[in-house]
Amino acid sequence: MENFSEFSKKTPIEKIHHIISDAKKDVAKEFANTGNAWCACFKSDVEGVDIYLGIVEMTSAVSPENLKTYQRRLESLKAEICDLADKYPNKAQSPDPETQANLFKKLNIFEEYKKEK
Repeated sequence: MENFSEFSKKTPIEKIHHIISDAKKDVAKEFANTGNAWCACFKSDVEGVDIYLGIVEMTSAVSPENLKTYQRRLESLKAEICDLADKYPNKAQSPDPETQANLFKKLNIFEEYKKEK
């Protein structure tokens, strides 16, 4: 486990990749240790990605077109998790494993994914 000092030295893109790669573990840990609904736990990681995607260093790290693509993907994911949070409002109700897996896949805003029909 890396410490805060090591994490703070990473670039914004590295920090986003770190959040994405640890998301399943972090969501499971938060869900187990709090009274938060699954969607609220997942939203914590979405917000982390959103923070680092919005910092000024991102404008020099990626092309404007890619940044817009990543922002668009994240906004779509945020809307989806909002809808799911209404459907699964408490800890006793969680999205099915397939839906959860799809959300984790979408959290990786750097990867293209095919929308399910």
